[in-house]
Amino acid sequence: AFNSTLITSLTLPGHISPLRSVFLSSDSTLCCSLGKGMMKLWDVENRCAVRDVTLNLKRRPGEKGGRVGYGLAGTFVGGGMRAAVGTKEGALAIVDAGSGEVEDIDMEAHKGEVWTVAGTRAERDGEDVEVLATGGKDGEVKIWEVEEDKGRGELVHAKTLKMTDDVVKVGFSYVADKRLLFVSTLDSTVKVFFADTLKFFLSLYGHKLPALGLDCADDDSIMASGGADKTIKVWGLDFGDCHRSLYGHSDSVTDVRFVRGTHCFFSGGKEGNLRYWDADTFQLITVMRGHQGGVNSLAVSPTSGFVVSGGADLTVRVWERTRDVVYLEEEREQEIDRMYDEKEGRRGEVKVGGGGEEEEEGEEDGGGGGGVSSEDAVRKTVMSMEGGDRIVAALDLADAETKNMLELRATNEKRKAKGLDGIEFAKNPLLMGMTPAGYLLWNLRTIRAADLEQAVLVLPMVKVERIMFYFISLLRAGAGVEVVARAAVGLLRQHRRAIVANRAMEGTLKGLRGLLRKRLEQRRDMCGYNLAASRSVARERKERKEERGGFGEVDQEEIWGKIGLGSDVAAALEGKKRRKN
Repeated sequence: AFNSTLITSLTLPGHISPLRSVFLSSDSTLCCSLGKGMMKLWDVENRCAVRDVTLNLKRRPGEKGGRVGYGLAGTFVGGGMRAAVGTKEGALAIVDAGSGEVEDIDMEAHKGEVWTVAGTRAERDGEDVEVLATGGKDGEVKIWEVEEDKGRGELVHAKTLKMTDDVVKVGFSYVADKRLLFVSTLDSTVKVFFADTLKFFLSLYGHKLPALGLDCADDDSIMASGGADKTIKVWGLDFGDCHRSLYGHSDSVTDVRFVRGTHCFFSGGKEGNLRYWDADTFQLITVMRGHQGGVNSLAVSPTSGFVVSGGADLTVRVWERTRDVVYLEEEREQEIDRMYDEKEGRRGEVKVGGGGEEEEEGEEDGGGGGGVSSEDAVRKTVMSMEGGDRIVAALDLADAETKNMLELRATNEKRKAKGLDGIEFAKNPLLMGMTPAGYLLWNLRTIRAADLEQAVLVLPMVKVERIMFYFISLLRAGAGVEVVARAAVGLLRQHRRAIVANRAMEGTLKGLRGLLRKRLEQRRDMCGYNLAASRSVARERKERKEERGGFGEVDQEEIWGKIGLGSDVAAALEGKKRRKN
């Protein structure tokens, strides 16, 4: 028989369940992350786990037994030496960051889950006191004070604020003489109270679903909140007005954190992205991707040097600030391009073949070519989308100019009937002296041939009839036949069902078909004529060359030997030839 002995064991340093919250110490050296049954302390500089803390829920320190708590939210207190943690079981605990010991715990802090914990410092009797605010499923916001008792932190319940619904998020402002308390509830509102007296100050309405994250700038002038409705709202704290609603996340916004000393903030979403915003210009600065799951919590260092994010993919990620310059236009173009790539599902793939509806219609028609059997392999790009916008703008200008011309013509006819002189038409300078149809053709020609078909595909159906009218005008004048043909084919391919169903466009389609065939036949005949002429010229050149004795095949010496009689080079060559003979 063989005996086995355990020599050593190796445990993974990371979490084994999704992270619910991450927060930093005041000096940014420690990071705490909370997950199911485990609280981990990390050394931010070395990127390594320092200590694992098991939240044993005991009524008194040193008591045996107890169950393991599930940490949901927390914050550092006491300058980063202690952490206050709220659990799923409704308990609030004070944990020593150095030893990992639970110094104090209130098992009945809330009747239900403690969803949020926020901390600040307040002055009481000339001394600074650590103040905590907790909110939970019981619809109450409780204010706690952390006092020193023989070198241990002790929780003292100070006040209770009853809300009308479950409390989702709480937060404090930064200005000491006007400390505010923000409370987000399940009824999709954010209420603002004075932190010292808990008197009501403002109510912020606008979110359609509860605000899951909120934070304010350190000058207390604005606040940002991100909700489950996928929007971020920037609020003014003077009158509670919504400055702007920001859109960008494709899923719920879980957390929002401002950068100290600025009006820029980070937001995290369930789709797994972090976004960096400017609350003054309401612009998206950059997007940070890396999480393979939703981002549940954010923490920004007081020095603004890095951001820590915790996600459902069991990872804690540190994002450091670099010296790289960010150009907003390039970031915006890359984001638009990526958005359309994801929408079309063409990351490294090309979709080939007709759509289901066209193929089914072709089968109903007996396979006689009634439906589109195949489509070109195409990909929407930023250039094609810009081309579509350019065509729409050109159509609007052309329509306005055509309308003004028709109105002026009717006015001049009336004046002529009365014996008055006509009014001269003032052309729109934006058309650069061109006719409406010519201006549209000029815009079509400015789009690359590779992007033209995709550019016309983005046109709405209401614009199709108008652009068909201008196509007929251009074909009648014989202008831009190739460009018009490509654009018309693209439109018919995209809007074929709607165009066929619209009886009002039957005459337009017949006229366009007749003119296209006529002009294309003329272009075909012209190309054939030019090709035949080129071949005739080449044949004539060859015949004349042969008549001249094969001038192109004569050696260089023979050419020089037949040049003028007085040439020294010709005489030398002739003498050389005689010596050979």
